[in-house]
Amino acid sequence: MKKKTGNLISSISISLVFSLVVCMPSHATVYFSFDAESSSVGSTLPQASNGVYFEFSTAGSPGTIRNSPLVAKQGSKYFGWNIAANQHDAQSDVRDRSKMPFNAVLGNTYYLAYYFNYTEINGVEVYRTNINAQECFDKGVELVGSGLRWNAATGSRWEEMRLLPHEWSIFIGNSTYHLNPQLEQYDYFLNNRNNYNLNNWPKIQAGRWHSVVMAIKMAQDNTGSVKLYLNGVLIAEYINIKTVATGVTPTIDHITMNGTVCQPHYNTSAHIKNYDAMILTDNLQDILNGGYLSVGSIPTGTSPSPPIGLRVVAGQ
Repeated sequence: MKKKTGNLISSISISLVFSLVVCMPSHATVYFSFDAESSSVGSTLPQASNGVYFEFSTAGSPGTIRNSPLVAKQGSKYFGWNIAANQHDAQSDVRDRSKMPFNAVLGNTYYLAYYFNYTEINGVEVYRTNINAQECFDKGVELVGSGLRWNAATGSRWEEMRLLPHEWSIFIGNSTYHLNPQLEQYDYFLNNRNNYNLNNWPKIQAGRWHSVVMAIKMAQDNTGSVKLYLNGVLIAEYINIKTVATGVTPTIDHITMNGTVCQPHYNTSAHIKNYDAMILTDNLQDILNGGYLSVGSIPTGTSPSPPIGLRVVAGQ
């Protein structure tokens, strides 16, 4: 692996401002939504024949509805998985069978948004394996389909992150199709907005709630874009790129959660992955301004035209 030099990262602010440009399709659709409030505490995640379906890939990995020991980010319940040490490829393919798969419309932007909280067990770190010398990460949450795979990976990918104990980061990738090899760093993209870069990464701390929004404008030519927001801050944006493969009708089939845990050749600690209020939509307003993810509102006096400012408080 090619080496680069870097400096110590600065920590991100607790109070952050979310600035987004609204892309309003003529016929807005929510393709997937799941809020733990709709299920009973202790129950396994749903497997509806014509609705929300969590397909578990690994024995012992089915997630459950919970209301403790964490305080839910939204409502009183959340959902999660206990990930055992050395349990690799523990994942769940998630879809709404009544709406997915569906053809992705070229030119449309699709938004995948969720809260997550990765919790350490007995203080043993989620990702750390001599973290400043080795990569240790998993595929996080992915949007997957025909000609399409974008994921928000979590952990440590680059030695230059210079992470401290109990810290890690997040980054976006298109690791199957390699549609923009000139921009990829080991098949992922460097964070490049709001002063985040190879030498300055947003820090994530275990045991706290964080919000993620991944926005993908579908294009088989160089008119697409991808954006990644963490706790209301745009940390990565690439425009004028390809986002789906050519020669196929692009589809969105499912969302993959958790993915490979820390890559198969690394030993990992047991930890817990919790989520709350996940949505896939082609309408940004389903997320903002009192929408499905109730993370804030448009401040008084703010113009309704883009960009919209949304105050998000992280780490709660």
